[in-house]
Amino acid sequence: ALRRLPTVRFLSSPRKIMSSSTTDDAKTKSIREGSAIMNYPADQESTVFYNPVQVQNRDLSILMITLYAERRAGMQAVTKFRQELKKDQMEQGNREDANKSFKEKVDDFESKLDPSQAVLDMSKMDSANGLCILDALAASGLRSIRYWKEIPGVHHVRINDLDEAAIERAQANIAAN
Repeated sequence: ALRRLPTVRFLSSPRKIMSSSTTDDAKTKSIREGSAIMNYPADQESTVFYNPVQVQNRDLSILMITLYAERRAGMQAVTKFRQELKKDQMEQGNREDANKSFKEKVDDFESKLDPSQAVLDMSKMDSANGLCILDALAASGLRSIRYWKEIPGVHHVRINDLDEAAIERAQANIAAN
């Protein structure tokens, strides 16, 4: 049976470190990857385990989604700027020199646009316009937690898994973060 986990929300800054430690309970270990802490069973025979080989994959997926968020926010900022500029132009009347000026103004705006700042500005203005991410086979929830904590402009992350043990592990890891 599928069971949905609540929307994940965290408010701490990302740190790019990875470390490992054994908790007081010898049955679990803790891993810090990126800005997330993950607790997992010490015996790798468990259905939910930590796969260190996937660190680079998780890092790359975070990078690619971040780049997408920046491009998306940049395009939205340019579209909004164009709309405001057209509105101003309509108020001034449609002149030939205004059309040339329009393209130059848009090009100038685009060249000065900082995509990282555009994401932050977009999420401040309209948090509902942020990214919605589905991690359908979340297992321990590590990737989902890192998405939430490390990708700017994320509105919510929906995590899910078929395995009941994975759901329990993900809920524990969300609580630890």
